[in-house]
Amino acid sequence: MKKKKMSFFSLLAIFALLIFSACSNSEETGGSSSEGGKSSNGDNVIKIGIAVATSGAIAKTGQDSLAAQKVAVEEINESGGVKIGDETYKFELIHYDTEGRAESATAATERLIQQDGVMAVIGASTSTETAAMIPIAERNKTPMLTAVAAAPVLTEMGANYFTSAATMTKMA
Repeated sequence: MKKKKMSFFSLLAIFALLIFSACSNSEETGGSSSEGGKSSNGDNVIKIGIAVATSGAIAKTGQDSLAAQKVAVEEINESGGVKIGDETYKFELIHYDTEGRAESATAATERLIQQDGVMAVIGASTSTETAAMIPIAERNKTPMLTAVAAAPVLTEMGANYFTSAATMTKMA
């Protein structure tokens, strides 16, 4: 049951990014155009970047998140993908380990956007990592979503390309 719940949550997160990305025109969205790219077998592909810690002290959270994202993408792709206009797209996930460190998170975000041409970024495992990633997403006009990080400072940054699916927490 837990696997299905995580898969469902991941599916919602991916759809939120897809909708957010599809609403942007290709000149405003960083990474790749809203039309996506082509895979080696000719399928239309939407690349989604994932920057979460899969090693280090907080690896379990990132490993669980990555596993759920993979299940969601497999389910979507196996069911034929998603249709946008007259085109059908499949998802491709590209993951980099942030190690739970802001420096690794920023490097991963830059690489996902600049080198891999992702349409959107999902990350990160901590609010510190996420806060470091947001300016990169903003500068590149690339949608970013976090499902884990929850510090109020993240939404208080006033970012246009960032959203959080996590419940905000306040430390006393």
